[in-house]
Amino acid sequence: MKKIVFAALAATVFATPAFAQSSDTVAVSGVVAPVCTIDAASSTATVNLSSAAAQNGSSVTINCNSAGGSTVTVSSDNGGKLVGPNGSSFAYQVGAMGQFVTPTIGGVALPQIPAAMQFGISPLTSQIKVGARTGNQYAGTYSDT
Repeated sequence: MKKIVFAALAATVFATPAFAQSSDTVAVSGVVAPVCTIDAASSTATVNLSSAAAQNGSSVTINCNSAGGSTVTVSSDNGGKLVGPNGSSFAYQVGAMGQFVTPTIGGVALPQIPAAMQFGISPLTSQIKVGARTGNQYAGTYSDT
């Protein structure tokens, strides 16, 4: 009798179905390469030197997917001055979205650009404000690069 019970017990242990694992974990990852580009639609902006009001300059499109955002730096060969005939000049500022900086020879950063503008969703229009004149206002072209 003991052998029959033992045999029946052994049969139940070995006949128990194996249960498969019902779930597992799979790790999925990807990489997005960093990209930051700037595209100015026009490299030349013409302004009215008689007006101190902000005037539209070039249209600029920024594409940057950096989580830290982007920094746009403005530099000037003449230190923020439009220089004309006989060395006369006009000070000026460059800006965007109502915030302006005076360009420097070494470069100065514009205020932070909103994230929506950094993905090329809409072009950013640069603005230029002409300031005080230094010297006589001679006829001619006043420029800076």
